[in-house]
Amino acid sequence: MNRSFFLTFTIALVAAVGVYQPSWAKTPVSNDSMTAFEDQLKNLTKAPGKPGESQEADWRTYELQAEESIKAGKYAEAVEQCSKAIASNSEDLHAYRLRAVAYLRLGEKEKAKDDQIKLLQLQEQIAAKNCKEEIAKYTAAINANPKNAKAYADRAAAYMNLNQYDQAVQDSSKAISLDGKNKYAYFTRMAAYTALHDNARAQSDRQTFQSLDRGDKVRLSNSAVIDYSRIIESNPNDVNALLNRARAYVELGQFTSARKDCDALIKLNADSTEVREMRSRCQKEIRRHSAKEEKARK
Repeated sequence: MNRSFFLTFTIALVAAVGVYQPSWAKTPVSNDSMTAFEDQLKNLTKAPGKPGESQEADWRTYELQAEESIKAGKYAEAVEQCSKAIASNSEDLHAYRLRAVAYLRLGEKEKAKDDQIKLLQLQEQIAAKNCKEEIAKYTAAINANPKNAKAYADRAAAYMNLNQYDQAVQDSSKAISLDGKNKYAYFTRMAAYTALHDNARAQSDRQTFQSLDRGDKVRLSNSAVIDYSRIIESNPNDVNALLNRARAYVELGQFTSARKDCDALIKLNADSTEVREMRSRCQKEIRRHSAKEEKARK
């Protein structure tokens, strides 16, 4: 399961405190959104579907022809070529992207909007298909080892992305019973409870997740300080080690130590915007802590 995708999705879900709906169902397509959509195409990576092998050469060829036609300003030809690609491969996402641009350049905004909506629908259908495949994979792992907490947590995340909240709660709870420190299971269950409007349980899981997450960050930062300190002992002028140790000190709230590493970097002429901003933050935190201590003494 792609953790970054799932975390982004569930954070949005928790913030909304409501049931997830596809973006294409919630947001009408405007002319402005189509312009933004067209701009984004320049940076998109192709994500074609999976047709039969016998058709693959045809739809890929039509895609390439459509790209060249758009570059040459032959938008009507691009529309025709994209339509042929889609006829050969109904899951050709890139062909829908290209045809939307071609329609937009031809001034056929409604057709461009229709292709954008179809593209978003198709993306969600493919994502759902992938989730179902992942569920089958994790189910096999669970059958092989019923005490596999990670497999339960990953299957819960897949259920969550299919809006199957009860199953997500069930698998997350099983993962937690097997491994009480699995923060991802708590996060998934928190999102599922939120979608089910069980806010009290969602809040409890949120607190547990945040506690476990802080603990992980502290452990990682402590380990980083130890590792980079060893490097610095061997080579006090190792810029990367000093920078990374300073970052770790900041994560741990050890601002005096972080400031010392920033000063060392500046002396080595290795200062950067990040180093100066980090040092400035350390200065502020040190002053704030000193003022707090002074107030407590009074």
